[in-house]
Amino acid sequence: MIDDAILGFVYFDTNVVLKHLLPGEEGTDVVEFIINNKGAYNYLVYTSQIAIYEIDRILKRKVNRLFGHKDYISRELYDQALHRLRKTLYQTIKVIDERSLTRSRTYCYRDLMVKVGWGNNKSWDARHWAVILNFIVDPKNGGGADRSIIINADKPFNTVLRNEGFTIVDPASISIEKLRDILQRDVWLGADLCCE
Repeated sequence: MIDDAILGFVYFDTNVVLKHLLPGEEGTDVVEFIINNKGAYNYLVYTSQIAIYEIDRILKRKVNRLFGHKDYISRELYDQALHRLRKTLYQTIKVIDERSLTRSRTYCYRDLMVKVGWGNNKSWDARHWAVILNFIVDPKNGGGADRSIIINADKPFNTVLRNEGFTIVDPASISIEKLRDILQRDVWLGADLCCE
């Protein structure tokens, strides 16, 4: 049974927020379960302002793809995703502004870039990791690692985070039943959430 005094922290990376905005993608059911059951399992869902910037860029790229491309989305889906982003995202997910953190937003940034690998796309991963370290792990920012889970759909980045001791869930690789079992625990850290 969950101790009501222990608040949990769930962090969504950009790809997971996209699953909330674009229904029907693999893992969307798990993402919606997490969002819709915050009160039942006593946790808050967070993402970073970085994800909001990145989502805008990704949605524009998807709508501009050639019809039939695996990443293509219609103008209608694009408009629905933007509407959901503007109207509902801030009501369902708390967005962390990096500038509000007690430490610099570049906390260990060079070390993080070395671990995730240099490159344009990897710099976004390192920035997410800096927010995770500054907010979720650092108690000065309200975080606490015992009941923290990072929901991430980026398999290479998952490996890096898991190797650093974080509890990771790929929403496309876990059932709602297994996730429900984990969320009922008082301590999530070290839980086997990789996949089934």
